Amino acid sequence: MATTRTGPPPRNISERFYVEVAPGYVRLQHQLGVRTFFGRGRLTAIEQQIVRSLTAIDRAGQPIEWSTPDPDEYAELLASEDRARQEAEEAVLDDLGPAAAEYLEAEALARAQQAAMLRLGRGAKGMSERSRREMWRWVLSLPFEMLGDRPLWITLTYPGGWERWVPDGPTLERHRRAFGEAWYRNFGERPVGFWAKEFQLEVGRPHLHLLMKGPAAMVEWDYWGFQVLTRLGNANVKKFGKRKGRWWTPPIGGHYGGRTAEVLLRSWSQIATGGTVENHARRGVNVRTVFFAHDDTVAASKRRSAIAAYMAGEAAKAGQKVPPVGFGTVGRYFGTFGYRSGFRPTVERLEVDEAVWGELNRRLTLLDSIRRRAKGRPLSDEAKRRRPWQGLTVAGVGAEEFARLFERSHAAALRRRPPSPTEVSEPPGSRWDGRPGRRPGKAVPQSSTRAARASTPFSTGSM
Repeated sequence: MATTRTGPPPRNISERFYVEVAPGYVRLQHQLGVRTFFGRGRLTAIEQQIVRSLTAIDRAGQPIEWSTPDPDEYAELLASEDRARQEAEEAVLDDLGPAAAEYLEAEALARAQQAAMLRLGRGAKGMSERSRREMWRWVLSLPFEMLGDRPLWITLTYPGGWERWVPDGPTLERHRRAFGEAWYRNFGERPVGFWAKEFQLEVGRPHLHLLMKGPAAMVEWDYWGFQVLTRLGNANVKKFGKRKGRWWTPPIGGHYGGRTAEVLLRSWSQIATGGTVENHARRGVNVRTVFFAHDDTVAASKRRSAIAAYMAGEAAKAGQKVPPVGFGTVGRYFGTFGYRSGFRPTVERLEVDEAVWGELNRRLTLLDSIRRRAKGRPLSDEAKRRRPWQGLTVAGVGAEEFARLFERSHAAALRRRPPSPTEVSEPPGSRWDGRPGRRPGKAVPQSSTRAARASTPFSTGSM
């Protein structure tokens, strides 16, 4: 991730302002420089006091000379602090008696057991809120223009009694990898796209979601059949509801996908069940097109950043990221095909001036609230509690849109910046602009028009 510096240097080391620009989102970050010198871990009492002292000195405008402490001296300070803490704890335990000591030992044992449960395996307890936010930003940072004008939204499912075919997380991961290899064998090109693992809410049945670049071997008739099926499925869901609408929608194959659908069904059936379950061989794969309008020009004109925002929301659903009991290690919940081909997150980080950052914050906040209001979504409690100096992430804003926002924010910051005393400005009417009733004059050095009028008893018009 590249980090570049724009604008003048920061006024002090306490505050730094960053902007992350990705193909599908813009993120504003406000960082305290003194705190970051100690890393991301939890600070000790000594480190906290150092941070508070440095911040107070910096806010007072005094210079700070920063140097890395000697390792031996730093280790000795930490050791003395740890000894003092242990002595204080032992003194408290001696005063409380043996009952309190037994209680604390039981509490420590419970904490150790809980830590052991968390170490059962990566993803065995589902995705945390932080992981889902990272996944959302990760999807938004992918170069979706590489998917072309015929991307496919593919869902790979398992039949009833799925425990026999996919009993644990490693088996699910093997099936995913095998599908990528089958794609290469059948279509003659490496797959490009992203994948996500999910589990049904009712029974925890695993399934895979993939957003893939349509293979070049897929003829137009097959893609047209997928578009027709997508429109039919959307109409059924709107008419009968989500569950019945999907039941009334026919599976892929025949007129709906042609040879491409047959290849996908056969490949996934062999991978998941060895081709032994007839119903799964007909309905184990569901394919929908991202662009299903009758007008073919929609695919070329649609902003890829808007597509990324929708796909990120679908892939990061919180309710379907919890595996069933006993499923074990899930591993990664999301990833990409075609990483070596360049389909990987691309994020650029810029450090900007405080005034520019404030203008960007104001414009992005307004844009986010307008979009939510247009979709009928109220502001969340977190958004209502957000302060102007806190960061913000807005999806659906690409590099082109950000370039226009940054240009306008930079111009607004320059307009709001108070001019320096050495600048030369021209008060209204000091030069002739061709309009009647005006006379040419000459520029007057001043800090502002209001300051010039206050320094002389005559106004410009009376002169």
